[in-house]
Amino acid sequence: MFIEKIIIEMKEVFKEIPFGIEHTFKVLQNSRDIMKDENIDEEEKELISIL
Repeated sequence: MFIEKIIIEMKEVFKEIPFGIEHTFKVLQNSRDIMKDENIDEEEKELISIL
């Protein structure tokens, strides 16, 4: 999945700002939780996650 590559890059960008990556992962998890209840295919979920 493309999202794993983006997460690796985000960790590099936020290595000096640890709270930044923590916040980003919380937002990502919240969006995934919301998408569970929606009729969204996997490709769309990945696209939403990276935007």
